[in-house]
Amino acid sequence: MRSLLVEDEEELGGVLSAALTRRSCSVDLARTLEEARDYLTLGAFDVIVLDRRLPDGDGLTLLQGRPPTPVLVLTALTGSDQAVYGLESGADDYMAKPFDVDELFARIKALSRRSARLPSAIQTFGNLTFHPDTRSFSIHGAPLAMPRRQLLLLEALLRRAGQVVPHELLEQAVYALDDELGAEAMPPHVSRLRSRLVEASAGVTITAMRGVGYLLHEAKAS
Repeated sequence: MRSLLVEDEEELGGVLSAALTRRSCSVDLARTLEEARDYLTLGAFDVIVLDRRLPDGDGLTLLQGRPPTPVLVLTALTGSDQAVYGLESGADDYMAKPFDVDELFARIKALSRRSARLPSAIQTFGNLTFHPDTRSFSIHGAPLAMPRRQLLLLEALLRRAGQVVPHELLEQAVYALDDELGAEAMPPHVSRLRSRLVEASAGVTITAMRGVGYLLHEAKAS
């Protein structure tokens, strides 16, 4: 189960991320609305755990035009009027701080089961097809087998196909929070992925934008 935790309090974010990880829940941590939106463009989540008081605005604004991912609001803004407002704004559940971690995880699991039943749109670019339900790729119906990090990298690029994806966003999509990254960590993965796409006649290629990031675009016909 993959979750996006949107929480600006550094200590609480770290403690909660660790607690959910111990319960076999993969956690991506965003500290602002802007970071959360970037994560949502880079990958699919089973559930979003969302604080309201964020440095760049009310967390509920993230619900506007979002994909149909279940959202649990976890906030210090309590009271029935606040809960009603949150639910009417599009949240699927509303939980007040302080909270019990076991209860929170139980609610997350319930929401993730709902997420598993939601229809997801298949995305095609060039000859490449992405199946979000299984987070897998195929070319002309044949599965495209690649190592996990290459798959995560390709998913992140495909979700912003035709746009330059900054280095830091790709690193967030591919690596865990506790991975130690060197300056040369990403280029080898990109190089191997580029070669794999050519071998598989995917009809797409990756161009490095020096000092900025990478661009996935359709390959020119030879």
